[in-house]
Amino acid sequence: MIAHSRDGWEVASVTVGERSGCFVVSLPSVGVTTQMVNADQPHAVVDLILAALPKEAA
Repeated sequence: MIAHSRDGWEVASVTVGERSGCFVVSLPSVGVTTQMVNADQPHAVVDLILAALPKEAA
């Protein structure tokens, strides 16, 4: 899965190995090449993506 910001920039990519038991999250917008997340914690993947989104101007 690839997540994009509202402006169309790639914020994160998420892959899962067939038997790995974890998600591999890449967050190039914040300089994180890979972050491993256990498959039983999909909410942590969402949290990482949301934290990497650019902050909206007030």
